[in-house]
Amino acid sequence: MRAVHAELAANCEACITLSAPSQAPEGLGSTGNPEFNVPASLLGVPAVSLPLFELNEMPLGLQVIGYCDRDADLFAAAAWLMSSLKPAR
Repeated sequence: MRAVHAELAANCEACITLSAPSQAPEGLGSTGNPEFNVPASLLGVPAVSLPLFELNEMPLGLQVIGYCDRDADLFAAAAWLMSSLKPAR
């Protein structure tokens, strides 16, 4: 998996997915379902969640997944996305 993901770096700045399968839960009892963090953890690569979407009036993040030893590139891609897309309220 890591080798296949690393090959994407030649063609892609980063990989994107949602941060979770659904919007954030209401209240402070839970931060939501963390299962979408598993791919980046398995790959051993950095990931950043951005508060860019909303579902049912609750936040739903966009997760940006980078490449091994390219953290600065990930943060640059995340900054570009934040400046290009309007964040949820």
